[in-house]
Amino acid sequence: MEGIIVEPADTSEEPPCVQIKATLASKINLADCQNAISVVHELPLANETADDIKELRLTASSEPSFFRPKT
Repeated sequence: MEGIIVEPADTSEEPPCVQIKATLASKINLADCQNAISVVHELPLANETADDIKELRLTASSEPSFFRPKT
């Protein structure tokens, strides 16, 4: 008799949330940075919750730190 592996069905769904669906440059180089070429092309937010979102603040930073955090 062969072993049968039974995995439980995934019945849990992730709760609604706010998502950032960013479109970024596929690669950057030193010349891009020196010429202030945008790395972020789009930064849309998708609110999947039933709540209205007010006074939203987004802070961008990097590790390693190659730019100052922006809010």
